[in-house]
Amino acid sequence: MATPGFYEDRANADRSVAERQQLLGEVEALMGEWESLQVVAEAKG
Repeated sequence: MATPGFYEDRANADRSVAERQQLLGEVEALMGEWESLQVVAEAKG
């Protein structure tokens, strides 16, 4: 996204931005799952 001219091809840029947003959502969900599992593991000692 920082590459010069990236946004000149608007359709390609829009697809890339949408894919990035989807991946960020997946990472957020996985981080939440990880944190929940850590709490369970800590509770078990």
